[in-house]
Amino acid sequence: MRLLAAIAALAVPVLACAAPLDKATEARIGRAVAAVLKQGDTPSAQVAVVKDGKIFTRAYGLAQLKPAVNATVKARYQVASVSKEFVAAAALILQEEGKLSLDDKV
Repeated sequence: MRLLAAIAALAVPVLACAAPLDKATEARIGRAVAAVLKQGDTPSAQVAVVKDGKIFTRAYGLAQLKPAVNATVKARYQVASVSKEFVAAAALILQEEGKLSLDDKV
């Protein structure tokens, strides 16, 4: 479940592009995140959704437990080694699109 928070943290640089989603979609996202946070292992999460070229961002839960400080979309999360999977997936997508080869020199 911490992966949800880590994924969302990657969306922080796109804050300037944030746009509203329809209320039903926002509510579904809110319920899904609340269910994860209710499990108690994760105090906060950030979510980013791209739809129709617009980006929706929202923070949920507490960024700091004592004293209680609400999470914001400007908070930074430590993602540790989780970013490796995203880089690998992005490289494979670019390969499928013919934009790079896995044999290219870096």
